[in-house]
Amino acid sequence: TKDLRKAYFLGILSFSISQLLIRIPIIQYGLSFQPWYILLSMKYPVLTILFLSFTAGLFEEFGRYFIFKKFLPSLNLKQILIFGLGHGGIEAFILVGLPFLYVGSTSILVNEAFYAGLERISALIIHVSLSFFVYQSISKKTKIGLILAITIHTLSNFLSLIFIMQGISIWIIEFGLLLTSLILLITSLKERIKYEKNND
Repeated sequence: TKDLRKAYFLGILSFSISQLLIRIPIIQYGLSFQPWYILLSMKYPVLTILFLSFTAGLFEEFGRYFIFKKFLPSLNLKQILIFGLGHGGIEAFILVGLPFLYVGSTSILVNEAFYAGLERISALIIHVSLSFFVYQSISKKTKIGLILAITIHTLSNFLSLIFIMQGISIWIIEFGLLLTSLILLITSLKERIKYEKNND
């Protein structure tokens, strides 16, 4: 329907504006030339990862919040779900789809393709869940959902990279991320369903 297409398109727009047009250019063309940032990335890699994880969460979730607030103030459960799929789908295409098309399937190992696919499925589920959390901030007129979304986004990015740095098996990391994303989805869905029932 028209409403679902609009939600999907604005989900794509949410990621594209917050990351591709704002955050990434700021980091690449602004911060990457700053002495303090260069020193941070060289001497304190963990703090750098935390900083990048936090800014990713901050920009994306505020972007999500802004789009909801200005263009989608009244959505049902299905529309929020579609919005999250649009947001996470375009990220998956840019991070995995485009490199796959550029490099070519013959140059990519089966294991690498599997890991990438599993990671993107988990990320897509998380983006749907975060969309529900952020939209709760709109519905309930409170910032708790937004703060939770920023925190979850930050931690999921940060811990995944830290675990990789620590040499933890990629299988454990990916399946742990998938399990976490499913728990988040169930939690966010239950909260949304409960809210809609109470406000019918």
